[in-house]
Amino acid sequence: MNDKIKISVVMSVYNEQFLVERAIESILLQTFSEFEFIIIDDCSTDNSLKVIKKYKALDKRIVVIENEVNKGLARSLNIAIQKSKSNLIARMDADDRSYKNRLQKQFDHLINNKNIDIVGTAVNVIDNDGKAYTGYHFPENHVEIVEMMKTKCSLVHPTTMYRKSVIQAVGGYNNELRKGQDYDLWCRLIGRAIFSNLSEVYLDYYMPKRRPIKKIFYIFWQLIKASPTSLLPWRYLVKYLIPFLKRQ
Repeated sequence: MNDKIKISVVMSVYNEQFLVERAIESILLQTFSEFEFIIIDDCSTDNSLKVIKKYKALDKRIVVIENEVNKGLARSLNIAIQKSKSNLIARMDADDRSYKNRLQKQFDHLINNKNIDIVGTAVNVIDNDGKAYTGYHFPENHVEIVEMMKTKCSLVHPTTMYRKSVIQAVGGYNNELRKGQDYDLWCRLIGRAIFSNLSEVYLDYYMPKRRPIKKIFYIFWQLIKASPTSLLPWRYLVKYLIPFLKRQ
């Protein structure tokens, strides 16, 4: 373990050329500077790797790993964790934005509370323009976090910082999962780790506003039933369905 590296930030990237720059800069501009930033390019087909390498040339704290085939988030994170030099791992996603004091706050929390293994934070949710339109706060103490975990995830994955030894003790992320890797991991850690959340917001979580396709068709059907001969339902469908499909 390198004593100068107190935190290993791990991030997997797949086809995020338009957002990854924001994510990288938010980590490089942290008030806490004693970290390595392990970025895995998961065989992107756009210019993501080019953007990543541009920043690697500017900052020696960045470590780039290139997957030869697309391995998915779980496998990529396990690779990054295996390569990491610190026992404290901070997660980051390629489309989010960390606040400049995030790493310092979480580092202090884990150093001052040796019994806590994982710490997350509250989040603001941002749209395509990077503007916050809502936010989420979660229980702060272990008991309440575990209670909420029975019905939904009470730790926002890209906000978390955790002790590597605890994660590795349960085998890390499940390589077979393409979705819900974090929720699966947290559930396997119940009874083996102590959870915590900071009450303050330290990350902007990217979730563009859009109408889910089920909701689009539900509203369309209600309009059809109300006005079966009107053009209004079809205008609604054209207005919302086509832009939705283009984003997929």
